[in-house]
Formats: sequence, structure tokens, C-alpha cells
Amino acid sequence: MKLNLSIKPHWLINLLTRHQECLHLDEQRLSDSRSGSAQEYPWQEMPCLPQIDRGFIFAALIWQHQGKVYRFSWLPEKKAEQMLVQASQAWCRIHGQQLIAAANACYRLLHPGNEKRYLRQQTWLNIKSHAQSALKSWPDILPATGLTSGQQQAFKRLQYLAKWSEKDLQQYRQDFIRHQQNHFADFFHQVEANPLTQQQQVACITDEHNNLVLAGAGTGKTSVMVGRTGYLLRSRQADAGEILLLAFGNKAAKEMDERLKQRLGRDDIKASTFHALGQTIITKVEGKAPDLTPLARDENAKQQWLEQQLNQRLTGAAPDSDYPDLVLAYLERYRYPRRTTFDFTTLAQHIAYLKDNRIKSLSGDKVHSYGELLIADYLFKTGISYHYRQPYTPPNKHRDTPAPALKTADFRPYKPAFYLPEYDIVIEFRHINPDGKTPDFIDGKNYQEEISAQRQFHKNNNSGLIELDQTLLSSGQLPRALEQQLKKYALASTPVSNQALLDKFSDNGALEKLGQLLSKMLTLYKAGNFNKNSLGKHIKAFFANKPEGLLHGGADQVDLTLQLLAPLYQAYQAMLARQEQIDFDDMITKATAYIQSGQFTSPWSYIMVDEFQDISAPRAKLVKALRDAVSRASLFCVGDDWQAIYRFAGSDVSLTRHFAAYFGQTSITTLDKTFRFNNSICDVASRFISQNPAQLTKKLTTFNRVKTPAVTLIKLSLTGLPGSENNKSQNSTILTPVNDILKDISMTRTKLAREKSCSVLLLARYHHLLPDNSALKQLTQQFPALAIKAMSIHASKGMEADIVLVLGLDQGKQGFPAEKGEPLLIDALLPLEENNRQSPAHAEERRLFYVALTRAKDHVYLLTDRQKPSAFVRELITAQYPINREDPDKHVLSTTTAEDVEQDSTPSPRTNCPVCKTGVLTARAGRYGNFYSCSHYPYCEHTEKAANNDCQAVL
Repeated sequence: MKLNLSIKPHWLINLLTRHQECLHLDEQRLSDSRSGSAQEYPWQEMPCLPQIDRGFIFAALIWQHQGKVYRFSWLPEKKAEQMLVQASQAWCRIHGQQLIAAANACYRLLHPGNEKRYLRQQTWLNIKSHAQSALKSWPDILPATGLTSGQQQAFKRLQYLAKWSEKDLQQYRQDFIRHQQNHFADFFHQVEANPLTQQQQVACITDEHNNLVLAGAGTGKTSVMVGRTGYLLRSRQADAGEILLLAFGNKAAKEMDERLKQRLGRDDIKASTFHALGQTIITKVEGKAPDLTPLARDENAKQQWLEQQLNQRLTGAAPDSDYPDLVLAYLERYRYPRRTTFDFTTLAQHIAYLKDNRIKSLSGDKVHSYGELLIADYLFKTGISYHYRQPYTPPNKHRDTPAPALKTADFRPYKPAFYLPEYDIVIEFRHINPDGKTPDFIDGKNYQEEISAQRQFHKNNNSGLIELDQTLLSSGQLPRALEQQLKKYALASTPVSNQALLDKFSDNGALEKLGQLLSKMLTLYKAGNFNKNSLGKHIKAFFANKPEGLLHGGADQVDLTLQLLAPLYQAYQAMLARQEQIDFDDMITKATAYIQSGQFTSPWSYIMVDEFQDISAPRAKLVKALRDAVSRASLFCVGDDWQAIYRFAGSDVSLTRHFAAYFGQTSITTLDKTFRFNNSICDVASRFISQNPAQLTKKLTTFNRVKTPAVTLIKLSLTGLPGSENNKSQNSTILTPVNDILKDISMTRTKLAREKSCSVLLLARYHHLLPDNSALKQLTQQFPALAIKAMSIHASKGMEADIVLVLGLDQGKQGFPAEKGEPLLIDALLPLEENNRQSPAHAEERRLFYVALTRAKDHVYLLTDRQKPSAFVRELITAQYPINREDPDKHVLSTTTAEDVEQDSTPSPRTNCPVCKTGVLTARAGRYGNFYSCSHYPYCEHTEKAANNDCQAVL
């Protein structure tokens, strides 16, 4: 029906006005002649339907046009109704086509390329927004006439989409995933040796803008990478050239290539390392491959180069250069970790600090505390001769007979910390804080009595006594206070020159260690892609996260070392520029810059990253740039924060834990069924790693189940054996129990008549704790039915074996967990650790232990020294983990009990020192017969008399 209608207001209105008022409509417009000339309002330009405002007798027609509201009043109600019906029809005929266009646009978003796809969060929001915008001009209920059936259907579809809820979105996704699982059922069942699990299939199909697959150990992450790649190709969502697979390391990339070719029959998709990707991008932009500096592939050569630069700045420094002074300042203050006796709760801990760091004065004395180190170094630098901790006998000062020697409370000769024989002056460092208290492991009453006796002794003998204490050390005033005290005695000093000091630091290896430290800092500085501003923020955040780092001048130490690093970094960068070379870190940063600037056009719509928990911030930035370079690009990352063990190399586990915060809206799929290990290993490993609340929560289930514990703790008596503190001797000592275990395994498999070779993996925190190549070859020959390998736990990542033996679960410098940790300066440049007050100590070491446990399929053996068990071993026992305890007679071992593993309560009365607890009583022969002394001498001077027969047997 053609639309054409004119109406006038009540006759009285036309009588009272100058112009005849009339409202007219047709197919295209509404005309208003109240002003004497017709004003036209096209339906196309009206944002919404006209409306009627009904009065008691008359009505008014209201419409909008170009942001203004118009009103034609005094219309008879019946005529107004007629006008509204035709106006609505005319408006709907014009705007109805927009409904169809909007509905089609929503359909295209839902079905890109006419293919039904996984509905991403942003796409869903865009569809909702589009539908709501299209309906904004429309009433909830359509006019009775005016729209075609197609337009009405489009309206209803848009209404549905505009009201789509999160629940509707999830249902849509679930329906889509089920449909894809059914459609590609054959593929999912055949792509790997075993059919993909339900969760693995979900991970392959899910296609959010950002996708994180949390794959527990042994849950088939590689199967998901292969399955996802094959699914994208089979479903025609991507061509081979649109898929980018990234792996860490050439070995991992090669293994991925082989797996893709084997399972998919494709060799046109190649996994790339991050560095190879960076090289490809740079080559594409610059037209030639970048020249990689030889120092990038040879860390030793890089360190030698840096040490040469360091020496040049020391020997060839300009007269006004302060670089040698800065180096001396660092070496004098920070060549050893700065700790006081108040930082330790036990004598054993303090002795371990002194021994592990091999703390010696410039004169070579094995000083007993950091305070004594500062005193000894000051005396050396000023050329004042001294004796360190030697029995003191006062000189004969105009006496016929010498004064009697002072004895300690346990009748030992008095050995002052420092004795200046030329001046008969003793210098003592007192372990007393401003409150008058002593460290926890020093008996305050006895200590004060000894101090009083010393003071009286020196007073009686008219000898000098200089006392310095913890207060001076903590305030940094100890050297100055010593200088002032010595001035009172008018001592003659011959200060050592700065060059002589540098020579001394060179001779004792301190300068070389500084070079090694600066080389590692240079690597981390470049790897972190720092600049002055970002470094300042990072250091500030580091100390906020680790306020204990501020103790003992931590901030000053970092600042001083960065001053030493700055000219070396500048020289390194200048060398690269001069030779037109780059290093591996430049590959990442330059490639990222080329992507962000648009100089490189990315062909990849699907970016897949394996072992994502090992990613660093610069690599994550590169991945993000690649994703953002393509409008519909999908990021797919597989990782497990429980297995993040490479922070020391720059990996940032927070990028996994806070994935969505960095990359945006994310779909997280958890692979929770492991096919590697059984429920017993799973229970122990999962419970152990979950003690850290910062870890993402996962609940693993196992395909293999057993009814008995599959983790066995074996406590060995290693401490106190001849050569037990020597790595080579310890290596041979550990072979006996390892041999016994392998013998049991071999015999058991023989009884079960198993023909298949049994794989055995020997793991340790440090490589030198493993059997060497010769010993390993001997074990392999002795047990031909066992496929035996040995490697560090870090190197075992991604490996698996039927049986795993974890060696070296001991306490100490080379223990597990590693107690020494990263130096403060290195720690400050590494990715920040999450500061959670509820988190247990050794967070990364805990993850490393989890990796060790989860390499095993059938059984794990944990070997520890019963005299100094690892903190992890003590936790397994005291928290009553479901593990085996070896029989007393098996492997000549002792039964494990909770009492055995309590801190400082493990010593055997025959071997452990009763004073320091961790030292070993060693048989010795002296002037007055045989005796036992502590192996921690001179830090612990405890001795015991021994019966001749007994002592000779040990000797």
C-alpha cells in the first residue's frame, strides 16, 4: 500500500494562525507546513519511530530529527492515530533494512568465512554491542505493520543477541565444542598413539584471543600442541603458513618437528626457537641476516672480554678516574655476603656461612665473623702487624716472672681475636647488640663473665684492650671507631697503596670473582631489556618485595655495583656497534621493535608457545607484539607454573600466574590427568608443591594407580666417613647404596620375567654429585637389563623414567634445597619473586624437587645423609607424607624416625660434634695423646678425649 496522508489541526487553530497548518507524509518523508513553507523530515534521518502524546481531547505527533524534538499539536485523536500508523509503516520500511544488515553483520561475526567458529569473549561483546546499537531506535514491541517477515525475524534475532548472558555464551561454546568433538572424532582418536582425553580435545578446540593450557607433569602437553596444530589444519581455520610454533631451545624445536611429521605427516610446519624467530624477522626487514657476535655463543669468551675491560680500567685509568676507587670500595665492603652473628639462630648456621663463603681476611686469616673481617682488613691496610687467635701470654714488663696466662671458663688458653705484639694491645669484637643481648647460640651470662675476666686481666697486666661491638658494625662505624681507638695509642702505620690492595685482591681471587659477577650482571641487564628508568623501578620494586635485602647496606651495594657495570655495558654496546654485530638479546628486542613499528608484517594468525612457564619478559613482549600485529590472531600457550625452574636464567613465572593480566581476556584449560606417574607419586608431589599458596591450584588425577607408597626415603650414613666432604670421595661413597638399589630393581624385574628394559634416572641438584662417566659405565655393565642415565634435575626437565633416584638430598652448601641462593646483586636483576607471607622458603627449589619427583613412572628413591638431612626430607617426615621408610638392615641403613630429622637433634654420639651439631668428630693424635676434634675447626674448637684403641680404629 502506497503511503500518502495529510492531516490538519483543529479548525480553530487554522482560524487563529496566519498560515494554514498541515502535516503530510509519504513514502520518503514527513512534511510540516506550519511556518508557511513545508519543512521536510526524511524518515531515513529520524533516529526512532514517531510517537503520540494523547491529551484529554486532542493529541500531538512527536518526532526527532537531527538531534531536535518536534511536536505537532491540536490534532484530533483519531486523525493522529491514522497518521501514527502510516508514519510507523513508512519509518519501518526505511529502517527495516538496517535490521537485516545488522543481523547479517552479527552472523558474519559468529561465522567468519561462513564457518562456525569458537566464540571469543571480545567477539561476543562486539555482537552484543552491535545488536544493542541496532535496536536502540526500536521499541521492545514492533508496530503491527510495516516490517517484512525477514525484517521481523532479524529483529527477533537481534533482540536475542542483545540479551545474551555469560551463561548463554558458555552454553554456546559447550555446544560448539561438542559438535567439533563429534565431527573430528576420528582425528582426535588417531592423532596420537592414544586417543586425546576430553580435556585435551577441549584445549585443542578452544580458541579465545588468548589461551593458556595448564598442563601438569605427564598430562600430554606435546600431544595438545600436535593435536591443536592438526585440528586447525583439518578444520580449515588455518593454513600451514599461518601457524607459528615456538619452543625453548633447538632440541625442543627439533623434537616438535619430528612429532608433527610423525603424527600429522606434515613437514611444512616447523617449530622455531625465539632466537631463530628474531633472526628471521630481522633478516626480512634488513635484507640480510644479522651478524651474531662470537661472545653470544661462548660465555667464557664473554667473561674474558669483560675481565680484560675491567683490568684496562684499573691499570690504564686516567689520573682523575675514580673507577679503581670504586672497585676497591666494593671489594672491601662486599666481596663476601655481609652477615652478623645475629642473623643466625644456631652456631651451625653461622659456621656454614663462614665456610660456604670461604671468608678470609686480606692476610689470609679464617676469621670467625664479619666484624672480625673488617678489623683484620683495616689492620692489613694500615700496615699494623697482628696475631690472630693465638694463645696470649703477656710480655714481661719489668717483672722477674711472667704473669700467668689467662684461661677461659673451660680451661682453654685465652686466644684474643687480635693481638698487636709490638704494642701489647688486644682488639676484641663483642657479639653484643645495643640491648646488651647476644646471639641465640651464645650463652649471654657466660659470655659476659668471659668479657669481665678479660677486662680485669688486661687491667691487671697493664695491657691495652680495644673493644668493638655489634652496634658499631650495624651502623657502619666500626672501621672509623677502630681508627680513633688506635690513635690513642699513637701507633705507627704504613698504609698499603691502592695498587698493592688491587694486587692482593687479584692474588686471592676476589677480583676475578668480581669480574664473573659483573659478566653475569651484564647478561641479565641485557636480557631484562632495562634502561635507566625501568631499572630504577625494578630495583625499587625488588627492595619493596624483599625488604631484608636492605639490611647490611643492600641498597648501597646494588648502587655501587651498577656504577661498576655502567662503563662495561657501554663498552660492550660500543663494541657491538663498531663490529656491526648483535647478541641473542638484541635479536629479541630488535625483532619486537620491527613488529611494533609495522616494518615487519606478520603472516601468523595462530601463535603457539610450548613450556610457557619458562618465558622471560622480553620474549613475552615479542609474543604479544606478534599477536597484536594480526587482528584475529590467537595466542595459545602451554605451561605449568609448578615446573617453573629457570628464574636464574630470566624466566618470569608471574607471566604464567597472571597471564590474563598481561595478555588480556584468557581462556584457561587445565590438563589434570597424568599418564606418567601413579597416584602415590602424584599425592606426594602435588601435596608438596601445593604448600606454596602462590602456585596456581590444580588437582591432578592419574591413569595408573597403586595401593602402596611409591616414594621411598633412604637415609645413609655419609657424614664422618673418610673424605666425605670431598666431592670425588662422596661420589664414590654414594655408589654403594645406588648399587644396592639397582640390584634390587634388577632382581625384582627378573622375578617378574619382564622382558622390557627398565629405565633408571639418577638425578641430583648439582651435576658433580652424580656418578661420573666411568662409574656410570660400570653400573650400566653391571646391570644390562637397566637403561641407566644420570643428569642434573634442571637437565631432566621433559624427561621420564620408570625409576628415579634423587641423590644429594642433604643440608649444606651443596645441599638441596640450595641454601646459599643468588647473590643480592644478581637477585636484584632477576624477575621479581612473589612476596607471599604464607609461602614457604625456597619456592623455586620446591618446584625443582617437584620436577625431580615427577620424572618417575613407577617409583622414586630419595637418598639423604642421615646426619644432615635436607629440609625437604625433614618436611616429608614431620608432615607424615605417605612414603616408605627403609628397613634398618637394608642397604646398611637406619630406620627413619621423626626424631632423626629434627633440626639440631640428629647427631650420632659417636660422630657429631655436641657443640656445633653439624661438625664431625675426627680422630687426631696430639702431644698429650689421641683425641677427637670437630671438623669445623677453627670455627668450632670442641675436642674430646678418646680411648687409644677407639681412636686408633678410626685413624
